[in-house]
Amino acid sequence: MIGYDRIKMKVYVYLLALIYSEILKSAKQMFKNTKTIILN
Repeated sequence: MIGYDRIKMKVYVYLLALIYSEILKSAKQMFKNTKTIILN
């Protein structure tokens, strides 16, 4: 049971990291777009 919990934890952390990187990417993209709009 302990091993199963450890695997579940790893999967959870992995998904969290995946979501975080996606949010970071879209945030960077939005920031770029905003900068472009402000400059024009």
